[in-house]
Amino acid sequence: MGTQIKKAEAISPEEFKKRAGAELKGLNGKRCRRKIGIELEVVLLEGLQRCPKAPEVIASAHLPLSPEAGRDCVELHTTPLNLDNGVLKKLEADLVLRLFQLEELLKRKNIGFVMHGLWPEYRQEAQEGNVEKTLYPNPRYHLLYQTLKDAKHPPYPKVNDIEPSLLEVAHTCSFQINISLSYEEVPEWFNASLFAMPLTLQLFLNSPFSLEKPGPLESRIPILEGCCVISGKKQCTFPKFMRNVHSYIEENIEELAAPLPISSEDHLGHLKIFLSTAWLWNRPKLYIKGKEYEYGIEIRHLPAGRSVKEMVAATALQLALTGYFLTYPLNYTTHQQLEYSFYAAVEGKLEEVVLPNGENYRWNSFLDKLPEIFRKGLKKIGIEGEEYWPIIQQIIENGSPAHTQLKHYAQGGIEEVKRNYLEYQRERLEREYREVVGK
Repeated sequence: MGTQIKKAEAISPEEFKKRAGAELKGLNGKRCRRKIGIELEVVLLEGLQRCPKAPEVIASAHLPLSPEAGRDCVELHTTPLNLDNGVLKKLEADLVLRLFQLEELLKRKNIGFVMHGLWPEYRQEAQEGNVEKTLYPNPRYHLLYQTLKDAKHPPYPKVNDIEPSLLEVAHTCSFQINISLSYEEVPEWFNASLFAMPLTLQLFLNSPFSLEKPGPLESRIPILEGCCVISGKKQCTFPKFMRNVHSYIEENIEELAAPLPISSEDHLGHLKIFLSTAWLWNRPKLYIKGKEYEYGIEIRHLPAGRSVKEMVAATALQLALTGYFLTYPLNYTTHQQLEYSFYAAVEGKLEEVVLPNGENYRWNSFLDKLPEIFRKGLKKIGIEGEEYWPIIQQIIENGSPAHTQLKHYAQGGIEEVKRNYLEYQRERLEREYREVVGK
């Protein structure tokens, strides 16, 4: 949700769809070299509490930062890199350096940050019912909040008997994998990525802080509570399979509620706003810079790892699974079964793995084959990543990084958990920085 809008004025949903559709019709399919980048969400902290200084941080930082919905969240972007051999190590080094630079910047302002999990409390303004004071001062977020408020979205999980808004619940530190692709490649890569979604969710979707409840399933991040319905239409939904990029986006514009119907003076601005705010777990993207654009896909991963190595290992697994599923012909009738497995994985209850051709594996049988699948998938897309397999294997054997962290730190109550977790994060980042710079 990091798209910045210079000037915004509310328009009708019908007019918004008309303008976005007209911009879509002006696009031409184009080829480009495959590239990859990461967008990492972090929550800013003062001591152990959320810090509402994101506008100040973004304004003063010479870093690729963009706003998130809350005044206490920012999104850090890596440099887009060619998707070829050696890219994972380059991605790791780039993310380590960016995070270290962010940490140094924030230290001078006496601000800390966390990059994994759902920080287990809400700001005082939200507790008092004044959520708008917690939002980043950008027209898109206030209009989005008002839309949700007017729609009377359903209740969300309570923390200390406080009912947070959707935007408060959404302050979960995730990262997105952005892949630029040629126009012709987007559908098959997008569809293959959908089959990988339940598997990565089953393995990684835990928070050490979520709702202050430790434990295997109690710590599942409450993402599905963000699946609200606006004006009778789904705002967040499991994506359909894609046959053609333009027709897929056109169908989404017609079928999904316009989440933020505002005018934009930017090049392809309405289309960019729609693709950035129509809530699909994985989604097609246009990466727009000036008058130039590239096609691609955005793959969401919740939560981010406790360290950069864990995030890059998760990226390697996502790419490997996507590559592996690219080797199968797609049976379009598998969509309903795949959607069911997605929601099962969200609850940590996935029992069968759906393959694109309609075949199924039992979960444990699939895990037995995963080392071979990992190698084949990376080979299919032409990158190396074997060194990240031990991290993935450790997660499979010992539970998610969140479970391991809880096991070690959840002895002295939530305050001690937070202190120990932040200390662990700081030590890991310093260690990874020394490895990158060779010291």
